[in-house]
Amino acid sequence: MRTWRKFLAYTIIFILFIGVNIPPNVFAATSLNITDKVNVDVNKIWTVKFNNELDKSTIDGSDNILVLDDKGSKVNIKIEYQDNKTLLISPVNNYQYGKTYTLVVKDTVKSKSGKGMKETIQMKFTTKTSNATIKTIEDITQILYKSEKYSLPSVVKAIMNDNTEQNVSVKWDNTYIDTSKPGTYYYKGTVSGYDKLVNLKIVVSTSSGVDLSRITKVCIDAASASNLQVLTGPTGVKDKDVNLAIASKLGKLLENKGIKVTYTRQSDSVPWSQSEDVLKRDKIANDSQSEVFVSIRSNYYSSLTAEGMETYYLGTDSKGSTLAQQVQKNVISKTSAKDRGAKEVGESHINFLQGLNGVGILVYGGFISNTNEEKLLNDPLYQDKIAQGVADSINASSGNTITSVKDISANVIQGNSYALPTRVTAIDDKNNSVQADVIWEVNSVDTSKVGTYVIKGRVNGYTKLITLTLVVSPKPVAKYKICIDPGHGGYDSGAVGPGGTKEKDVVLQVSLKLGQILANNGIDVVYTRTSDNVPWPANKSEELKMRCDISDKAKVNYFVSIHANSVDGSPSTSGIETLYGDNRTDGIPLATNIQNEMVATMGGKDRGLKKRAVYVVKWTDAPSALVELEFISNPEKEKLLKTPEYQQKCAEAIARGIMKTLK
Repeated sequence: MRTWRKFLAYTIIFILFIGVNIPPNVFAATSLNITDKVNVDVNKIWTVKFNNELDKSTIDGSDNILVLDDKGSKVNIKIEYQDNKTLLISPVNNYQYGKTYTLVVKDTVKSKSGKGMKETIQMKFTTKTSNATIKTIEDITQILYKSEKYSLPSVVKAIMNDNTEQNVSVKWDNTYIDTSKPGTYYYKGTVSGYDKLVNLKIVVSTSSGVDLSRITKVCIDAASASNLQVLTGPTGVKDKDVNLAIASKLGKLLENKGIKVTYTRQSDSVPWSQSEDVLKRDKIANDSQSEVFVSIRSNYYSSLTAEGMETYYLGTDSKGSTLAQQVQKNVISKTSAKDRGAKEVGESHINFLQGLNGVGILVYGGFISNTNEEKLLNDPLYQDKIAQGVADSINASSGNTITSVKDISANVIQGNSYALPTRVTAIDDKNNSVQADVIWEVNSVDTSKVGTYVIKGRVNGYTKLITLTLVVSPKPVAKYKICIDPGHGGYDSGAVGPGGTKEKDVVLQVSLKLGQILANNGIDVVYTRTSDNVPWPANKSEELKMRCDISDKAKVNYFVSIHANSVDGSPSTSGIETLYGDNRTDGIPLATNIQNEMVATMGGKDRGLKKRAVYVVKWTDAPSALVELEFISNPEKEKLLKTPEYQQKCAEAIARGIMKTLK
């Protein structure tokens, strides 16, 4: 009898107490018979007391103490030491209202002396039923890749009137979504006890969610077939045979890399007609759930000298662009063929790639219409090189697991264009900074209105949406305003060069380029005309008066008129000159700076400043100058004047002259 009592004392010497608070209402337990707790606060902190000092190594980083929900899943908890014998156990996030949980203390928890409890202890507790009402439910945005599997959420997060968060059931007006069709889709949801509708916006991107570093399935398409349209080279080689040979070689190389391969055809003919060709091939690729579709093709052109290799991709698919460029680079490296580049697919084949769920490219190994390339394409060794170049491009880079992406912000001036970034900086699982592809809920941004715009984006492989905050700031108040006057226009062509180039066309282009440069430098610009559709009547005196009136009403700082010079009977005459009014001197600094910059930049003959009785430089309120770019009557200068490059240089030179005057 004494022996039995000694054994019992030994086995239960390490006991615990679970209390509902600190320190009252503490009770002891050495078995599973612990009374269930009800009406427990959702942020409850349990106090667990032991009668001996704890061996912390049996608690820290282990599952020896845990809380399970009603489905047996672990709840995130925080375990703190009040002292060497007492633990405080609390939820990282509040428990849900009206749910039953189980606190478990396993018998593997030990004291410092190494003794453990006789049994695992469990205590069930049920949280309070919430009296809180729903204050608000935020609208939801979900961004999906093309053909990504997705089910509408059954619960949404609600903010209660006590400012706690709670998941609540939602019923949607429609549960169907076809993610094979890019676009934006809107759903309305109802939640019991909430008098407003819940808005869900789903954006299906044109891009696929394929990770090009982890391809497992590829569909290889040997274009053409004996019962379809066949391209035949000068010596009789047929594209259907070349395509099939390369496709077969490529398939074997990919299978050797552990990639599952599906073919659209492996024989000479196909069981469909020409009119069904695109749909049937796309269906085979989509049904196989291939992440990548590679169509092997031969090119053909009426000119027998056309040559080279090229790869096409869908312009809206950034992954397709990346893969096409990699394939193009590798095949050229293997074959030394003429590099025709990776290109956006044209209208003739756009439906082919648009119908695919994954990434698709069209690989043209060469021109079968070119005798030399026909011979190469029919050579098994050359076919091997093409196949190897494509195979080397699949899973060419090591994949990164994205662990974090910071939200980004940008600023743009009202009216200026802003392009959404296609890549963002992310941190991978090796703590490296990497560039990751991103898709956005919108394709473009309207910057015409001042404000702050929040745009959601998604990085492939990252579970959270990222946020771009774009601040559109008002245009700064310009310190200066310039009137640019393109000479002639409309009914008046101005001088016409020996090659038919019209002065009015040249000076308009220079003026528009000049205006853009000034605007980019924070200067307000006013034009007397911006096209050949002029605002004045076909009357020279009325025209000249209106040019001055436009400048005067705008209250500009300076007026600059752009012209091209001309002289009859002297085609070799050339040079640059700038005019100012013969009744005033306030335009001389402006005219001087423009003349100096034009001569220094364009390298033409310096004909200097000229004081002239020209209406527009005499009668504008603002100081004015008229620059004669060059002589359009000179055939050599005419050729220069009509080129965009020369026009841009003129605009830049005049702009520098104006800005020097403003300083």
